[in-house]
Amino acid sequence: MDHAGDRVIAPPPSSPIIGIRTNLDVDHEELYEKMNEETAKRTNLPT
Repeated sequence: MDHAGDRVIAPPPSSPIIGIRTNLDVDHEELYEKMNEETAKRTNLPT
């Protein structure tokens, strides 16, 4: 497996080789982190 095991988001399908990080992978990492933060903000809203 890859070291994103703590995430439920699958790696981008444009990454044919697992374990090798490219600039694209880093961009996706940042994008996923922002998405996860936004999701956390929405799901952690007081009821």
